[in-house]
Amino acid sequence: LPSFHSLASQWQQNKIFINGSQVVIDSEGKFESIQNLSDGDNNFTVKAQDDAGNFTEIARRVVYQP
Repeated sequence: LPSFHSLASQWQQNKIFINGSQVVIDSEGKFESIQNLSDGDNNFTVKAQDDAGNFTEIARRVVYQP
């Protein structure tokens, strides 16, 4: 299956969610996620949330054309 691989770093205290699923952040504040792609438009929402409940959310579209 085609996939989209993201790798980034965040503050360790934050929580990261991609399309509603929490992503594990390692001890260095890095996280990684692989998302399967379907033909055409693939929509992703990434949310970072701190312990106080404050959050930032972005939406991205990845177009896959085999």
